[in-house]
Amino acid sequence: MSIRITFDKKLGLGYIYLFPENYRYKIHETKELDSNPFLELDFDELGRVVGIELLDFETLSLSQVVSKNIRYEKKSNCVSLRLNNVPIESTTTFAGIKFHFSEANYTGFIGFDIIDLDKYPIQDL
Repeated sequence: MSIRITFDKKLGLGYIYLFPENYRYKIHETKELDSNPFLELDFDELGRVVGIELLDFETLSLSQVVSKNIRYEKKSNCVSLRLNNVPIESTTTFAGIKFHFSEANYTGFIGFDIIDLDKYPIQDL
């Protein structure tokens, strides 16, 4: 369950794909994460987040991991992705995913936990 991450340093954009390359979906809509306007979430027609676009300074964490083999970690009640080992200072939950940040003001994106495993079956990730 490795993660696809793209990063365009010139444009200051990064993207995290939640599903593997062979998983077929169509982006139905894009929403900004309420607590952090530098994270935009792409949703499929089933209301699942299929990708996270990181903008501006939020791409800093991606620049260090884009060439590494980042993988989901299965836990007893969720599936987690961490871009680094920085302590979590704030968390917000949206669409069955708990987003983690290194700053108390919901900035410094460091990863997420997929907590709704009915909506996001492990075998699909």
